[in-house]
Amino acid sequence: MTTLRWHRHAVAVFSAVSGVGAGLGCWGDAFTSAPAAEPGDGASREDANRRLDSGQPSEEAAPADAVASDTQRQDAPGGSGTWCSTQGTHTLCQDFDSGPFPGLSLSREILAGGGSVSQDGVDFISGPYSFLAATPAGGGGTSSPVAFLSHTFVKDGQHLRLDEQLKTGSECVNGADRVAPFSFSFPNYELVFYADAYGANLLELGIGPDGGTTATKLHPLKVAVLAGRWVSLTFDARLSGISPVVNMTIDSVSVLSNEALMLVPSPPPIHPTMNIGAATTNATLGVAPRACAVHVDNVLFDLGAF
Repeated sequence: MTTLRWHRHAVAVFSAVSGVGAGLGCWGDAFTSAPAAEPGDGASREDANRRLDSGQPSEEAAPADAVASDTQRQDAPGGSGTWCSTQGTHTLCQDFDSGPFPGLSLSREILAGGGSVSQDGVDFISGPYSFLAATPAGGGGTSSPVAFLSHTFVKDGQHLRLDEQLKTGSECVNGADRVAPFSFSFPNYELVFYADAYGANLLELGIGPDGGTTATKLHPLKVAVLAGRWVSLTFDARLSGISPVVNMTIDSVSVLSNEALMLVPSPPPIHPTMNIGAATTNATLGVAPRACAVHVDNVLFDLGAF
């Protein structure tokens, strides 16, 4: 699958959906995407963090590597007291706290324009680490830096739920700069979440047989600027049925409620790829994006019919 397809077609995409015209830069190829986790039988995120803070021991749960199997397995060598050890069974759990980075569950890096991915031991929700995606200032208006961890799933992906802690640096959305912290990608369809100085949006892309963008639909979120602070984000998309819909919350506040997805192919796509991290661009022709840092922690992900 072509990665970061939406990035490559951003000029046409944003000309179509926002009327800004061809001055929107080139946002790189489209990301690959993964469906996410619904809180299951494990403790809630708040309860889990309280348990960690109190020092209660536990063994790390086994996040899934669904490329090898749709059954949950250990993501990295175990460690007691990690956040994922409190979360029960999910398609994927990643707290970035133990084992070789990034671990089996998010093992592919997609880097461009000097982007980098690493663990951060300073700014996190559950210690000792979060995931840091960093992109440098672009070169001469032609660079669209990308720093993603990516994973493709073999399981049916018609219901996707992602739950994560996200912090987008305020520098990522200065002026006309924008950043995409995650996406879900299929061979013929993509969903991209991005933030800018005005707030945040979910972008649908229809993809043709040649990999080109055939249609776009923008869904503005009912939310103020997200940058500069940690937020709890939940994304829940149902791609099957007569009326595909998406719901999103930020800090438990609904920002998309039963929003109709207009471009879902028939039959609905399966086997999603997930990208998390940062892809940046600037909306003004010839202007390079500034440096950007995006932190992610405590990722839960579920995929299938639930």
